[in-house]
Order: sequence, then C-alpha cells, then structure tokens
Amino acid sequence: MEAPDNSLLNPDQRDVVVLQADLKEHLSLSEVDGRLSVSGWTGQPLGLFQEGDQFLALNDLLTCSMVEFHAYLSRSLKKQVKVTILRHLKVPIRRRHSLPHSL
Repeated sequence: MEAPDNSLLNPDQRDVVVLQADLKEHLSLSEVDGRLSVSGWTGQPLGLFQEGDQFLALNDLLTCSMVEFHAYLSRSLKKQVKVTILRHLKVPIRRRHSLPHSL
C-alpha cells in the first residue's frame, strides 16, 4: 500500500466565527483516526466548512472527539462561537513545459 502524496497538501489553519445555532443545525462531523473532521456543511455561506476540514478547537478549547465538541458547544453562553479548523489545500504542481519548436 502506497503512502498518500502529502507534498501536494498545504495546511491552512483558520479561525471562523459562526452562530452556535448554525453549527448545531448545519454542521456534520465525524471522527476518523482520532481526529474530528467535517463531513458536511449545509449552512451559509456555502463552503465555509469543507468536507475533510480537521476540527481543532471550539472557543480556543482543543477538542478531538464528538463528546468534547458537544460538551463545549452546550456550555457556550454566547450566540457566536469561534471554530478553529485545519484545511489542507491542494497546491498546483509547477511543471516545465517545453516550447514547440519552430519549423
């Protein structure tokens, strides 16, 4: 089995402020290999969260499980919460192109 080519991935950590109600209604998470990842987002704006985004923290509280996520979310007294995610962006490979020869 070949290891994935991580040379094309560029991790991008982001903080996103979102309504707590939107997280509860529109965000789907899953646990994969001990990591909490976004599996879907149906809220606005579209693309705010993307499938595969790694969920790192909620209001600066590090979390790696669904139990922690739901516990932190239920304890938050604010309408808006800060979510920290890690997104792996595809970086285009730069290749040398040969110029056509003149005839």
